[in-house]
Amino acid sequence: MALANWRNIDSLKMKFARRNYIRGQNGQGKTSILEAIKYATLLKGRATRDAELIQRDKDIAQIRLRYEKTGVRHELAIELRREEGRRILLDGMDLRPRELIGRLNTVLFTPDDLFMLKGAPVLRRKFLDAQIAQSSAEYFDALLRYNRL
Repeated sequence: MALANWRNIDSLKMKFARRNYIRGQNGQGKTSILEAIKYATLLKGRATRDAELIQRDKDIAQIRLRYEKTGVRHELAIELRREEGRRILLDGMDLRPRELIGRLNTVLFTPDDLFMLKGAPVLRRKFLDAQIAQSSAEYFDALLRYNRL
């Protein structure tokens, strides 16, 4: 994974193993790394607008991930621009946002997700909806229609 101008991370390159531990002092970017992975999976982060994910003095933020799924290697690149918005490339080909869902499956649990244990049932259902939508395009489409209604 490579990040550039993402939240409080100027530049980062790291490789993941089967099991990973991210540790460090406060404000070093641990949560930003997890947020980038979540964003690459669901196009959602803690921010309400994509521009908030870009470092203040920069115009572009990037996420690059190499991953393998069902024996096939892929490279995902997401670029956020203040003026032009978001661009998603999978293996060098442009991808629409809804086509990304389900390509990279993750389950992330961050300190922000403690609501699942302490919060209302509707918050747990929302988390489960996001996880199921990653593996079923039909479920994802039905969830979009339901939320629009």
